[in-house]
Amino acid sequence: MVMLVTLDEGKAHLRVTHELEDEDIQLRIEAASESVISYLKDASLDFVDTGGDLVLDSSGNNAVPKRVKMATLLLLGALYAHRGEDGGEAAKFRMGFLPPAVTALLYPRRVPTFA
Repeated sequence: MVMLVTLDEGKAHLRVTHELEDEDIQLRIEAASESVISYLKDASLDFVDTGGDLVLDSSGNNAVPKRVKMATLLLLGALYAHRGEDGGEAAKFRMGFLPPAVTALLYPRRVPTFA
């Protein structure tokens, strides 16, 4: 599973300083990463190699674009903040749609397909 952000990045974004929720946060990072990758489609995933691993830049850091990383963090925040809610903000997430801020960040990189 490709993770577009690390556990440490996710926890920093969520402002979580303890380790009690690491497993839950890790699961949400994986789900957010999978959702972002699914939205972008294969043709725009130039930061993932053919083996499914993140491409590294010349400094040895992953080459995930900042807007993709931020979109993943925003989705992680939404998944973390609205665990199991039936109303309020969670009601804005319609089936099959990402939150508007996430879509706004990812849309310029998306290669639309009909398949």
